[in-house]
Amino acid sequence: MEEAKKQRVQEILNEMTQNGIVGGASILFLQDGKEEFYGQAGFADIAGGVPMQRDTICRIYSMTKPITGFAVMKLMEQGKLDLSDPVENYLPGFKNQQVDGVTLAPNERMTINHLLSMTSGLVYGDENTPLERATDQLFDEIIDKMETPAAFTTQMVANRLGMLPLAFKPGNSYQYGTGADVLGAIVEIIAEKPFDVFLKETLFEPLEMNDTDFFVPQEKQHRLAKAYDHDNRGLVEFTYSNLGVSNSMLHPPKFVSGGAGLVSTLDDYAKFATMLLQGGVYNGVRCLSEKTVTFFTRGQLQSNLNRAFWNCFPRKTGFSYGNLMRHCILPQECVVLADKGEYGWDGWLGTAFYNSPVANSTFLMMTQRSYAPQTDWINRIKNVLWS
Repeated sequence: MEEAKKQRVQEILNEMTQNGIVGGASILFLQDGKEEFYGQAGFADIAGGVPMQRDTICRIYSMTKPITGFAVMKLMEQGKLDLSDPVENYLPGFKNQQVDGVTLAPNERMTINHLLSMTSGLVYGDENTPLERATDQLFDEIIDKMETPAAFTTQMVANRLGMLPLAFKPGNSYQYGTGADVLGAIVEIIAEKPFDVFLKETLFEPLEMNDTDFFVPQEKQHRLAKAYDHDNRGLVEFTYSNLGVSNSMLHPPKFVSGGAGLVSTLDDYAKFATMLLQGGVYNGVRCLSEKTVTFFTRGQLQSNLNRAFWNCFPRKTGFSYGNLMRHCILPQECVVLADKGEYGWDGWLGTAFYNSPVANSTFLMMTQRSYAPQTDWINRIKNVLWS
């Protein structure tokens, strides 16, 4: 990688932190399994003067989703589930689901594949529609009970989500929502063990992803980055929990969120990303078959649903969605330099993951700011790296 590119990427990181866009940020770029660039700027803890480091632990929120997708793929290749299985076969809360007050017909039932492609009709909480408000209220209840004996479990959350009405009939549209949380519950039902234990046994321990988990033990808390909001004062530390995930990450959760619950580091997530680029193998450890990885990393929506995906994510034209990741299908229509077949996903606090099989490269970014304008800055960095 040319020195001029490295210098420019570092300048962008410096600009992000010096201008108060984020408190701290770090990125890692790998080519052919080898490190081409690592950069960091700013602070993991502004008030404490703790710099962002390579081993800083970050809440990765929706970058959890590809790892949940991995778990589903693992069970699929073991013959323990079929992606066309109705969700109600595993979770009774999904029986007799309704759209606009009408119960779905048997041939309209939600399947595992609908959850993987975000075409299930489930949504995230917001204030725009009655369904979004009801979903928001459910997550408020989950958070309120989080540290009590009445804390929701993973399966309890999934069943409660299933009792809500759907935004549309499964398969009829795209809406980013809580499908990955439901998949976490399905994985633990099929595997007959907690979702986090399944991931430890099949991914985290085999790849020595030692800092990736659904909580941060006391002895590692000093490496957990602070999270920040941005208001008219600039960056302000926050401590509230979001999407049923504890901000402190101090205790193992009862609700193990497959959609948002993990913490990780650049090097840990790089092992997962590299394993996928290498056809399911990392350091001699096979996690998935090569054919399963191909299936996992090439998923996309039916062409008539791509428009709905772009409506949700206007900056992602040229990409489709499947298996809990975006996938580049039309690089000429993207607003950023991209390779056909490129895949990955981002997180609510500004983390990002891209794999390019064409270039055999991985791009990872860690930062911790709510509703971060990460697309603007990631695109700038990506355009330098991909040029």
